[in-house]
Order: sequence, then C-alpha cells, then structure tokens
Amino acid sequence: IRQAAITVNKEDRGLRFEFSKDNLRLTATAAEVGNSQVDLPIQSDIDEKIGIRLDFSYVRDILKALDPAIKVTVHVLSKNRQFVISTADGFGAVVMPMADQ
Repeated sequence: IRQAAITVNKEDRGLRFEFSKDNLRLTATAAEVGNSQVDLPIQSDIDEKIGIRLDFSYVRDILKALDPAIKVTVHVLSKNRQFVISTADGFGAVVMPMADQ
C-alpha cells in the first residue's frame, strides 16, 4: 500500500484496489506526480474482477495494527459496498468505499 500510495493525490487519498482470482492490483494517479501500479499475488474465490476505491490511509492504519504473521481475509462484494478486513482471531474492521473518479 505504501508503494502504490506514493502517487496518491494527497487531498483525496484515493487508492484503487482491483481484485481478480489470483491478483490484487493497487493503482493511483495524481496529475502533479504521475501514476503507480503495484500487483500482489492473492488467493481468492471470486469469479470476476472487482474494483473499489478506498482511502489508503484507513487501510494502511488497519493493517499496521495487525501482527504481520496473521492471515488477513478481505471481503468485498462490489465497488459500492463496504470493504471488510478480518482475521481468524476475531479482529474485524470496515472501510467504506470512495466514489470513483
């Protein structure tokens, strides 16, 4: 998230999360800085791509609070629904999506 957020517009902090079967793509664009794109391998059970735009600072802060050794599960049903981060030990957090630009 930190790597992709380098080019996030500091005023709106929107980072696009695009989930596919085996990949998470993080993208950001800022007119004064440029574009960034980071691809991460993931395991998922989705059949089609789902994209959602989130305030990266909320997601970053949630992930920073977790033990890096714990498996994190993300639930996202559509770009207009909540983004839920959970762990097997009962932790859960919700991030609401931002409007697409």
